[in-house]
Amino acid sequence: MQGWKLKLLSHAGREILIKANILSKPKCEGGMGFRDFRAFNLALLAKQGWRLTTNPSSFCERVLKSIYFPAGSFLTAVNGARAS
Repeated sequence: MQGWKLKLLSHAGREILIKANILSKPKCEGGMGFRDFRAFNLALLAKQGWRLTTNPSSFCERVLKSIYFPAGSFLTAVNGARAS
């Protein structure tokens, strides 16, 4: 990120360049060793989905069901107007 090309980027542009190229690479490849946040988020969502499916009587499942999918189950739920 040295040289005249870096001077042409705004602060936000530099931040996007860093996030796209450096942050998710392992340290051995010259990155900073951060996780791929999109893949990490999908893994956490899958884990929560598994818990909701295997523990249908848990407090968390009952609360989420009453808010997001009162007429069905987690597996048949669709995105609604109140989805977060």
